[in-house]
Amino acid sequence: MVEDAVNHLIKTLLPDLSHSFDKRASKWGLGAGIKGTIKASKPVMTINNGVGVAKTTISFSGLKAGIDPPFAGWQWVNLPSPTATITVKHLLRSIGNTGVIEIKGIDSFSVNFSFPLLLKPVEVLLETLLKGIFLVFKGIINNAINGRKIEIFKLPSKVPGTNYSASLSFAPNGLAYHGKSVQGIIQVTG
Repeated sequence: MVEDAVNHLIKTLLPDLSHSFDKRASKWGLGAGIKGTIKASKPVMTINNGVGVAKTTISFSGLKAGIDPPFAGWQWVNLPSPTATITVKHLLRSIGNTGVIEIKGIDSFSVNFSFPLLLKPVEVLLETLLKGIFLVFKGIINNAINGRKIEIFKLPSKVPGTNYSASLSFAPNGLAYHGKSVQGIIQVTG
């Protein structure tokens, strides 16, 4: 199945991505901070009803939020990990006799997060810090995956068992999603 092969290639070719952070801010003498490590899974391709979608998920480790009331010092609280899903843009392309998936970067990025009651006084500051972290990490992901080409199949250059040129190539716009697979239109030249 094309999905399994492409997902294997993605896992092999794309790097593991993570980013450690410790961000702090204050407003009206009250400080807020957030620290931990954010990680992205490698994108997973699914093909359904002729539409290919690549998604990755975000996870956190050691996620803590802090509050710094005047004269009391930092108090840190463990936070549950927010849920985050990223959809990755990609194109099916043919380059001569090779079919590729070209990854174009992040298409959409959604995060759901809630803070404990203790942090309500600094919730807006924490949300601002988190947005900054997500923007930095979105840039890290885009830099790592944008423009990557994953070869999904290659047409033979010779007729099997002979030295005769096969003269095969993909027709212009000759790759498309179809059902749960990829369909190619091949042309013979020469």
